[in-house]
Amino acid sequence: MAHCWKQRSVNERPPQTAETGWDILPLDSEEAVPLPSSEAATAVLLRSRSPDGDLWLLLALTPGSVALNGLPLHSGIRVLVDQDEISFGAGDRMYFSTESLAAVRPCASTNPDLRCARCRTSILPQSDAVACPNCTVWYHQTDRKPCWTYASVCAMCGSASELNGTYRWTPEGL
Repeated sequence: MAHCWKQRSVNERPPQTAETGWDILPLDSEEAVPLPSSEAATAVLLRSRSPDGDLWLLLALTPGSVALNGLPLHSGIRVLVDQDEISFGAGDRMYFSTESLAAVRPCASTNPDLRCARCRTSILPQSDAVACPNCTVWYHQTDRKPCWTYASVCAMCGSASELNGTYRWTPEGL
């Protein structure tokens, strides 16, 4: 699921620390997401769904109030890509991310021939499974068939096969 890393303001940071602090703003809404979320919105994020995946659009509501990767958003609209920096006039900034975490959920595929990448047996639609967040290949993940967590990495792409893991990329080092 796409999300934004929102930097905490100076007033929100723990006292007596050098922590910059980032909060995650999940982008799971079907409606426009106002930005920045702490003040009156100067921009919104809009989701455009397609069979090939979601596109996220940044739409500036006030001309000149939003910058994308350090450049003013003169056109008023842009398609976002992973790790784009969105900044606002008040010094607020956030980063857009398409990275997702592995989670057990009902298998969304309607392909009757879908097979688990680990055990190669069929995965029934709506049965508990995990899609690798990197290559999107499906695995069983039940008490009887813990195929996703059976090995330490995805059989197809080598990504860590953990549940409730952590994001590989964060803006902390920037």
